[in-house]
Amino acid sequence: MEGRISLLHRRAQYVREQMGKRGILPYFQEGFYSNALTTFSLDGVVDFSVLREHLRSHGYIIYGGKGPLKDRVVQVATMGALSDADINGFLSAWDSL
Repeated sequence: MEGRISLLHRRAQYVREQMGKRGILPYFQEGFYSNALTTFSLDGVVDFSVLREHLRSHGYIIYGGKGPLKDRVVQVATMGALSDADINGFLSAWDSL
């Protein structure tokens, strides 16, 4: 189990670092991060519905916020049967927007 937790932590940290390089920052402050899911702020960056459809066309599913966060955030999961290639593919698809 410890190996799985370490893997999820590494993935989540990598995605947060890579998104940060793209100017996309976590919505919640450090200390409230999850290894399974990170919520990123979209304020002024990209329209969520355009982003969702673009990523879906590349085979990636994302989720938005609910209530007052609707269309203001994107939730990116780093759990499940993902490979490093899957994660890098997601980042490449983001870059092609």
